[in-house]
Amino acid sequence: MKNKIVGIFICMLFLFSALPIVTGANIKNNKQESLLMKKDANHTSIGFDFMILYGKIVFNGEVVKDNLTYYNITPVSLKQIEFMWVPGNGFGDGSMKITQNPFMFPKNLLRHGYVRNDSVFLWGFNIEILP
Repeated sequence: MKNKIVGIFICMLFLFSALPIVTGANIKNNKQESLLMKKDANHTSIGFDFMILYGKIVFNGEVVKDNLTYYNITPVSLKQIEFMWVPGNGFGDGSMKITQNPFMFPKNLLRHGYVRNDSVFLWGFNIEILP
């Protein structure tokens, strides 16, 4: 009885170790047929963007320009991190240090977090459904 149970576990081990190889063999074709990657007349594409803005700043107040409210800041040590999914291109990410002085960005772009006189931590998530 003990040998049969050990034999079953060994068979399960071989089965579950071989499944990822068998299912991953056709990954190139699966990627090309994905609805998120396709963009044609019969399918809609979904893209998203997640951005984080954080660091030390000097807050200069808010500015209204072209019917939009902007944060006007002077960066001391300001960084931006971005993760995105672009239909047709796939996943991308990037980070950069912002040195532009003064730096203005729309208040409604990054909706979560805080802006103080000496620091900022803002993040936002945007989903686009493209025809």
